[in-house]
Amino acid sequence: MSLYKETLMKHFRNPEYKRDIPDSDFRKDGVNPSCGDSITLYAKCDCNKVKDLTYTGNGCAISMASADILCSVIKDAEAPMELIDDFINFINGEDITFNDKFTVLEVFKEMQQYPARKSCALLPWKTIKALLTEN
Repeated sequence: MSLYKETLMKHFRNPEYKRDIPDSDFRKDGVNPSCGDSITLYAKCDCNKVKDLTYTGNGCAISMASADILCSVIKDAEAPMELIDDFINFINGEDITFNDKFTVLEVFKEMQQYPARKSCALLPWKTIKALLTEN
């Protein structure tokens, strides 16, 4: 099994962040209309930084694993919006190299070859971008 598949299946089968935060500062729902995946993100934020992020939802392995990975890396981001934009651009084919804290995101490089699955991987990232933009 490839590193891509191993990493995605690990986060899909044993998610660390799939739960709500009852006292979250913000909540945002996201839906992928092309396949029906749905997600709700729960965020605790402080001074434009994400202090905690979790999710609930239903969807394919790619969207759920992407959500779990997003939750694991966003708290380490000094500039969360920059990381989000970099990931979105990466999935869409731009040549982006992530620093050591974010190399796990490189497992999504294969997504560049599967346009139909890009929307699955991007669902949580577009949802967090909307959440941060609105708040």
